[in-house]
Amino acid sequence: MNSDNRQRRVLKRPANVVELMEVMGRSETPESRAAGMALRSRASDVFISTYPKSGTTWMQQVVHQVRCGGDEDYTDIYDVVPWLEMALALNVDLTAQQAGGFRAFKTHRPYQELPKPGRYISVFRDPKTVVPSFYRFLADWYFEASGVSVDEFARLVYLASPDGHRNHFAQWLERSQEKNTLLLCYEDMLENPDQVPELIADFLEVPLDAATLARVKHNCSRSYMVANENLFDDHLVRQQLDASLGLPPGGGSSKVFSEKSDNTPGPELIAELDQLWADTVGLDSGFDNYLTLRQSMPNPLQARRLC
Repeated sequence: MNSDNRQRRVLKRPANVVELMEVMGRSETPESRAAGMALRSRASDVFISTYPKSGTTWMQQVVHQVRCGGDEDYTDIYDVVPWLEMALALNVDLTAQQAGGFRAFKTHRPYQELPKPGRYISVFRDPKTVVPSFYRFLADWYFEASGVSVDEFARLVYLASPDGHRNHFAQWLERSQEKNTLLLCYEDMLENPDQVPELIADFLEVPLDAATLARVKHNCSRSYMVANENLFDDHLVRQQLDASLGLPPGGGSSKVFSEKSDNTPGPELIAELDQLWADTVGLDSGFDNYLTLRQSMPNPLQARRLC
């Protein structure tokens, strides 16, 4: 068998959950995570910490646009807001100068693991919508959608690792009163999208005149991000990692969709997600479900809209 044939055999997308878990286990190495967490941070640094598929890319765009007063001179959001725990794997220098008056980083790690000092923005999202969004993002990139159902994906990627989302909620809720920490709910951002840039500008103490704010809002709008999908499609990640993970090129990985997903979890999976909440986040926080938690949190976006 020649080398071309061998490569074609290796570079294939997982066709079942067993193959998928093997690939996902190699995506983020302990060495790369440790290198990111070892960053010597500054008090002005901004760490955008979310559970996957909880408004991370949107918040990266907002933070970057706010600090630059509007910027369209980049080819990938990771060019301007690096991924902390994946920087080593992606050959990104975390100490490199960034545009704007301060550095900003994306991360999916909880607070206790992150560099200190810094300023921290965390976004919560209902697990019942996280799961199908996560599935949609990885389908036909990390795995063949025809070979893995959303319920199978949820049980092996989400339900089998209950501490991931549990730690995210618990550690950030503990910091709800800290001045250097801003907590938001993704659903509140969706209901008040035009207020998000203003809130972030205030939190980061970046003054914006009316014209600049209008430009920033435009660049952070859903219509702008859909029209410029190539800035948010993880193509830098795919270029660096696909071959090493045994994935063929050309997979889809968009984070910005013009239409809602139809990958709705079935009733049995919904019940399992409810039980997981009760056994983890609910047990820790005392909130029976995500909606109750969301309603208990201050909503600065709503307050700003009513002013």
